[in-house]
Amino acid sequence: MARGKYVRTAEHRLHQSLKHLSQVGFWTGKSRSSDILKKGWETRRKNGYVHKVPTGAKSHFWKGGISFEEYPQEFNKELKLKIRERDNFTCQLCGKTEGEEKKTCGRILAVNHIDFDKKNCDESNLNTLCCSCNAKVNFHRAYYTEYFQQYQTCSP
Repeated sequence: MARGKYVRTAEHRLHQSLKHLSQVGFWTGKSRSSDILKKGWETRRKNGYVHKVPTGAKSHFWKGGISFEEYPQEFNKELKLKIRERDNFTCQLCGKTEGEEKKTCGRILAVNHIDFDKKNCDESNLNTLCCSCNAKVNFHRAYYTEYFQQYQTCSP
């Protein structure tokens, strides 16, 4: 059979992956049994070496389930377009334009709630952000809420 034309069956791929999992090191030629591998992972979990990220209500990011709330009907495409037009299709934090955002992230600029209240769709509570600034703002909510509120009072 010609080189590179060999069709590997699912059984062959499974055998190869199990073979690689059980190897101590490819240079030694020795391998571990599945019992030893299982015991190793159990020991790691018991001793706290396997990091488990808390999710849901156990996470320190938990805000009482507010991310599952739906946006009101007023927060629609027309309102988002109006806010992006008002902000000249420019990120209000870094100054990236919507064209640059489409090139780098493949999406349009996001419309952000300054006070992070989904139900507050007042135009003075909305601004335009790129995807990276939107992530940054969501991580430091208290700081950027105050920042944008001060920014609004200073601008004409």
